Amino acid sequence: MALGMGFHLMGHSLRIFLTLNICVLLTACLKNEPVTNESDVPKNFLEIQSDLYNLTSTQTPEDMKTSDFAYFSEKARFFTGQFQTVGYKTQQALSKVDDIFTTEDGTQVNLHKFKFLESMYKVDESGNATLDTQTEKDCRFARQPYSLWLESCDLQPFQDYYLYYLFTNEDIPYFFNYKKRQLTMQLPPLMVEKNNCFGNENCTINVTEVQFDIIFQEEGERKRQHILLWLTKDLPYLASNPKKCISTLLEHEGQKYPYDFCQELVNFVQE
Repeated sequence: MALGMGFHLMGHSLRIFLTLNICVLLTACLKNEPVTNESDVPKNFLEIQSDLYNLTSTQTPEDMKTSDFAYFSEKARFFTGQFQTVGYKTQQALSKVDDIFTTEDGTQVNLHKFKFLESMYKVDESGNATLDTQTEKDCRFARQPYSLWLESCDLQPFQDYYLYYLFTNEDIPYFFNYKKRQLTMQLPPLMVEKNNCFGNENCTINVTEVQFDIIFQEEGERKRQHILLWLTKDLPYLASNPKKCISTLLEHEGQKYPYDFCQELVNFVQE
C-alpha cells in the first residue's frame, strides 16, 4: 500500500495531507520558518514515528470514553496575507465495545471497536459557519501489548499517522531538520471558563513543540513541507495533539506561493 492516510480538511488521506488538500487548522501558526537546506542529515520515518509516539505515550485509545468530544478551529494563510478561519472540525466517540480479532496464524487479539462521528464546518466570508459534511467511522484498536489501530480512521492524532502504511521506494518520505523544545500552553478559553482542565494546575499544560521538514514523491513530482506540532501527555487522546501547522508552496496560475495551514484545539469535553 502506498503512502496514504486520513485528512478531509485534516481528514482525507495522509497523501492528501502531505500534498495539501487545504483548509484546515489553527488559531496561530506562530512560526513561518522556511524549509531548511536539504544537506541536513535525514531521519527515517520509523525514528520520527517512535519519538512522536513517546511524546504522548500516556494517552491512548484504551482510555477513551464514549462521551469524548474534541473541537478544533482551522485557519489558513496564502502568500503574505493574514490567517483566516476557513472551518471547524468536531470529533465525537459514539460507542466503544470489546471484541476479539483472530489473525491468519490463529493469534487472538483483544480489540476495542469504536464508532466516531466527525463533523466538518465551513466558514463563509462573513464568518458564518455551516455544516459541510458529517461522517460516521468504525475503527478497531488492538489493545495491549499491541496498542495499534488496525486501520486509519482519519482522526488519530499526528503521532499515529505512520503506523498503518507500507511504502514503495518512490513513496518513502524523508525528514530533515527535526527539532524539539518544551513549552507551556494555556488551555483554550472555553475549557478555562468551565474549569475543564483535567487536573492541570492553572489550566496550563506542558507541550513539546516538534518541527521538521518532510520530502516525498507525489505522482512523480518531488514535494516538500514544513510541519509544526504541539504534543502533550496532559490531555486525553483525541486532544493530545492540540496544534498542527503545515507550511508549503501552492501553485496558482503557474506560480508557486507560500501557504500556511493550521489547526488548534478549541474545546475538549469528557463527561
